[in-house]
Amino acid sequence: MKKAVLLLLAGVFLLSAVQWQEELISGESPYYYMSPLLKLGEERHAHVLYLQAYYDWEAESTAAWIKVASNATGSWTTRKVVRLSKDFYSYDPDLMFPPYGFDVDFEGNTYIVFFDFASEEETNLFFACDSSGEFVVDTLTNDMNIQVGPAVKLDSEGQLKLAYLEVDSEDWSRVQIRYGTIRAGNLDSELVIEMSDQFLFFAMDLVFSDDGTPHLFYSRHDEDSDPVLCHAAPSGIEPAGWNCGPLGDSVKGIFPCVVSDDRKGFCMAYLNGEHFEEDFEDIHYLTLDGSDLEDELVQESVSFDCYFTPALALNPDGVPFVVSVNDYSDFYYTVKTDAGWIEEKITNTPELDEAGGVGHFFAIDSQGYGHLAYVIDDYFEEVYQVFYAKSLEPLLEGIAESSPSTRTTLRFESGEYVIHFSLHVGGLVYLDLYDASGRRVKNLASGTFCEGEHVVPIKSGELSAGVYFAQGFLAGQPASVKIIFTR
Repeated sequence: MKKAVLLLLAGVFLLSAVQWQEELISGESPYYYMSPLLKLGEERHAHVLYLQAYYDWEAESTAAWIKVASNATGSWTTRKVVRLSKDFYSYDPDLMFPPYGFDVDFEGNTYIVFFDFASEEETNLFFACDSSGEFVVDTLTNDMNIQVGPAVKLDSEGQLKLAYLEVDSEDWSRVQIRYGTIRAGNLDSELVIEMSDQFLFFAMDLVFSDDGTPHLFYSRHDEDSDPVLCHAAPSGIEPAGWNCGPLGDSVKGIFPCVVSDDRKGFCMAYLNGEHFEEDFEDIHYLTLDGSDLEDELVQESVSFDCYFTPALALNPDGVPFVVSVNDYSDFYYTVKTDAGWIEEKITNTPELDEAGGVGHFFAIDSQGYGHLAYVIDDYFEEVYQVFYAKSLEPLLEGIAESSPSTRTTLRFESGEYVIHFSLHVGGLVYLDLYDASGRRVKNLASGTFCEGEHVVPIKSGELSAGVYFAQGFLAGQPASVKIIFTR
């Protein structure tokens, strides 16, 4: 038997879908664009780092550049950071770590760490900064080992911190995560963890707690088991070292995107799966506060690819928003509400392929506006471009209270499957039924109603189990009731 449960009375309403303004950042063909990352500077200006490449297979001509774009001047300006080596083309972009990481300080200076190939089997780390005006590039590592996957972040004192993966070129089973500080173009690093007979190949993330302590989140993987999400932080005891270990009871996951929050500890979006051999995996949201860990499902069966990793940001109220690509086509954000996770579309170009970077390509500013960097790939037209999108209104919870002055009596009777409402004065009534995703199901009432009590029936037999909202206007006043139908 189907039952209906009333969750929330009148005085709340479901916010309509947020509109986004899209802007083209890059030029046109013949270039390819990939791996966009986004950071917000002062005054909520956006800075976008991306890779630009040129391929002419017939002429055997290739080239690639790292570029950065910013709208700090009021319009988009793009600058070249560096042209990468020819051996960079041996780098397979389907590998599970990004080619760079970056951050922006309060003056708008950009700090970038990237890897490039010294030979077909040797990479080095490089540091680029524009604090002097133009980008100056320094070599951070120059040995026979392989360094990749840099995660970069400025600490509270303005020091640039770096975590990266290093593989011993003479013994590929020796894999290290290292952490260090960049000063005057030089890197001073220390060992975090060495994993013999294991190979870490997924991206990691670096964040700081309120007291300035660095925290690393990464995946540990070997051939005989699934990737397990792990956490590392300085032990705080002598001799200096790091405490490293799996999160909770061996949480399986890859591509952690982490933010620090003084109310919740650490918040993470990641891909979760059993073997990561299928085309689709689940997106999860995890919070870690001390030893307390909570993990929950956000989206099921999303497209699994290194270009479709989730990005996480919190709005000023600490509400989590997870952005991802759905079915190789459009971007969606999923927000946590009292009714669960609700999904809304950002872009609407289903005929085109869209992708973000690996990590932080989405952010929410101090006023709640969302910012997104992504690429569009039109394979058939050979058009590849970088876009930036900003929400035209703050990102709030899917359910928000209206002011007391606009409250209107609206209630649901679970036994009768009817909605009751009362009008103090006659007027126009318009009431629709929506599902949890915000999709309109049907109209419940429309027309002019007189003063007094009214009843609107709901044909529950036409509805599947789940969360619904009756939402609309009663004599000019917004009102909504949230309902769960269960069997």
